[in-house]
Amino acid sequence: MFKRLQEVWRYHDLVYTFVARDLKVRYRGSVLGFLWSFLDPLINAFVLYVIFTFLFARGIDNFAVFLLIGILPWNLFASSIGQSSRVIMENGGLINKIRLPREVFPIAIVIANLVHFFFAFLVLLLFLIVFRAPFSFSAWLFLPLIFSLLAVFNLAVALFASSVSVYFRDFPYIVDSILRILYFATPVFYSLDYIPEKFRAAYLLNPLASAITALREIFLSGKIPSVSLLALLALVSLPLLIVSWAVFSRLEKGFAEQV
Repeated sequence: MFKRLQEVWRYHDLVYTFVARDLKVRYRGSVLGFLWSFLDPLINAFVLYVIFTFLFARGIDNFAVFLLIGILPWNLFASSIGQSSRVIMENGGLINKIRLPREVFPIAIVIANLVHFFFAFLVLLLFLIVFRAPFSFSAWLFLPLIFSLLAVFNLAVALFASSVSVYFRDFPYIVDSILRILYFATPVFYSLDYIPEKFRAAYLLNPLASAITALREIFLSGKIPSVSLLALLALVSLPLLIVSWAVFSRLEKGFAEQV
């Protein structure tokens, strides 16, 4: 894996090119362009606020902020896995013409979505100021760790999805169905309190659930996220990346013949 990372790093200029291409193509022809990075989470938050405010907002201060904290990691994940499940097939011409580490394609997808994530994060910062959410400098110091582990998790699922879909062409459609189910199994619009105590440990094995809960502890409670949340996020995300990269390395040998 580390050798592959070194090889990918040698092509970092190409990764940058793919990221720039994705950012330009995503909103090509759009009047608002990159403004959609800000508007999309706002619109999602507004819709969820209108629909769920009377069902799930009881006892939750700053429900709009609460929703936005859940929406941003979810959008990052859904976009990363959705686009990655098609990225190898869409770049079949390059794969057959140029010798390069194939990991650059899903890596570029994840980085491009991280760029959009951090643009949208600016909206969250504005919400935190407007709604006067509590601030703790010591708690905010944990943000780089959480964001890094989120990136690791998204890269893991991107590597797996991009490689499996080459051999199983229905996989992108399965991903779309799984995302619809997983959306309701992730605390985007409800709090962890709705999960029975005896099931919470298993529920938090979902890295999105543990990451969102940790971010809400930082932004809404102004406290350092619990060690158990960070440990679960790391203990799932890091091994998953190793396994996914191994799967990708094994399957990539036949990419040229399949695409």
